[in-house]
Amino acid sequence: MRRAVLVPLTCTLFFCLSGCFLGYKQIEMSRAQTKIDQGDFKGALGHLDRVIKREPETSQALKAAQIAANVAFLELKNFTKAIEYYRHIIMYSKDSKLRYQSQKSIADIYFEKLNDYSNSILEYNKLLRLPHDDSDHYKHKSRVAKSHFQLNDFYQSAIEIESLLKKYKDSPDQVFELSLFKANILLTTKKVDEAINLYVDLLTNYPTKSTDENVPISLAIAYEEKKEFGKAIRVLQDIEAESESEEFIQLKIRRLEERAKNQPGASGLRR
Repeated sequence: MRRAVLVPLTCTLFFCLSGCFLGYKQIEMSRAQTKIDQGDFKGALGHLDRVIKREPETSQALKAAQIAANVAFLELKNFTKAIEYYRHIIMYSKDSKLRYQSQKSIADIYFEKLNDYSNSILEYNKLLRLPHDDSDHYKHKSRVAKSHFQLNDFYQSAIEIESLLKKYKDSPDQVFELSLFKANILLTTKKVDEAINLYVDLLTNYPTKSTDENVPISLAIAYEEKKEFGKAIRVLQDIEAESESEEFIQLKIRRLEERAKNQPGASGLRR
C-alpha cells in the first residue's frame, strides 16, 4: 500500500514543481513586458535576467535573451550588456540563422559602437568562417581591413584590401571604394607617388564618385606632401566653383600660395 501511494505522490510533486517553474518564468516575462511598456528598461532587464539564469538552455530563456538584447541595445545603449545576451543566444540556440545574426550583431557593436577594433577583427573573422552570402563577405572583410587601419597595422590592412580587390575586380562600386581606401593607406604610409597615381586613376575612371568622396582634396594633400604646391592649387581650382565648400577651398588655395611663396628660392608661383 505504501508503494502504491508513493508513486502518485512523487508524480504529483514533480508536476507541481514543474508548474511552479513554468509559472515563475511566465510571471517574470510578464513583469518584464510591463516594465518595458512603462519605459523602465533597467527593471525589465532584471526580470529577463532571472529567466535566463534560472534555466539558460530553455526556449523561454532564449526568448528572454533576444528581448533583453534589443532592450539593452536600442533603449539603454548598453552595448556591452547587449553583447552578453547575444553570446547567450550563440551558446544555446539551435537556430543557425539566429546564431549568425547574433554573431553579426556582436561584431557590428565592436566596430560601430565601441570602436574596439581589436575585438571587431576577432568577431568578423568568426563570421567569415561561417556560411554567409557575398554581400556579407564584402562587408565583413572590408571592416577587418578598416579595423587594422585604425590600429595602425597598415601592412595587414593593405593585404586585406588587395585580397578584396582580386575578388571583386568586376564590381565597379567595390573597386572604387577599395581603391580609394588603398590610396589612403599609401598616403598615410608616405608612399605618396603611388597614392597620387591611384587618385588620378580614380578621378579619370570615376569622376562623379571621386568628387562625391573628395578625391580631389586627397590628391591636393598628396601634392602638398611632395611640396608640389602648383599642382595642388590647380587641382583645387578645378573644383572650386562647383564645390559646396567653396570658402574652404579658397582658404586652402591661399594657404598653399603662401607656402609656395615662402619656399627657398621661390620667385613667384606659376599658374
